[in-house]
Amino acid sequence: FAAKVLTGEFIITKEDYISESIPITIVISMTEIFPGFPMFYFLMIIGSVVAIAGSLATYRIVQQRRIPTFVKKAKKMKKSIKGNKLISDSLLYPSKEEFIVKKLGDRWETIGLSLEEIIGVKEKKKVKLPEVKEEFKGGAD
Repeated sequence: FAAKVLTGEFIITKEDYISESIPITIVISMTEIFPGFPMFYFLMIIGSVVAIAGSLATYRIVQQRRIPTFVKKAKKMKKSIKGNKLISDSLLYPSKEEFIVKKLGDRWETIGLSLEEIIGVKEKKKVKLPEVKEEFKGGAD
């Protein structure tokens, strides 16, 4: 990695002419970003930092992807409950009847029947619970 000096000599000769000799010196060194700090080392340091950050990010993403959706939703719901916030409708799961209608409803429609009417999903309405503003302290009275 140190600078290397190569020396050489061109000799040009031809009959009936005077021979000419030309000395050549070639200095091979790395490009320096700062005085005494070669670009190669800079690129090595940047490359290793990017590789480590990329591997950590990939590891974290893979770990998050392995967690089931139900568990992720349960954790978000727990956070909402602890923070005395409303639970988002996106965190709630459909009832068993609604799930069955969603999965199998199109099959029943092909034979001319409505699974929603048979199970009675349309008749059931979601009940919104009232908001509680007082804080639960727990423990015995």
